[in-house]
Amino acid sequence: IDLSAAIVPDGIPTSGIIQQIIAGYMKQSTDAVRATATLDDDDDDNEFNICKEIAHNLHQKYFADGSEFEVNIEHDLRGECAAWKDLREMLNHQNMRMHDMFELTQKVLSEMVYLLSLSFFRFAETEEFNKVKQVFTDSNV
Repeated sequence: IDLSAAIVPDGIPTSGIIQQIIAGYMKQSTDAVRATATLDDDDDDNEFNICKEIAHNLHQKYFADGSEFEVNIEHDLRGECAAWKDLREMLNHQNMRMHDMFELTQKVLSEMVYLLSLSFFRFAETEEFNKVKQVFTDSNV
């Protein structure tokens, strides 16, 4: 896996979780083989472990009950995300597939967009929204 692809251009917000984990794996790769920022393409386990570690840290920050930035998602979906709770178990789970992790991530994102859109459309009907809209209209932002 070419980790340099995870480097984001200036001005684009980055995920501290993702950048920290990738930097750690890049350092391990460099220390171990004095290589560039590229891990062996044959090392699928290492690539997948990076994704598992990212998923685990995202769970701890956003999906775990009572987490600092807990997102609003349905209870059943939060239960599915619980599979990411224990990193040691994730790293040892041989039947976990990258596609399954991607699908679960997409479900969470879709749920969040749906719930936020409901709130936004309710807000758009209020006087407070008109005040905010006027601020942006007046400042030509």
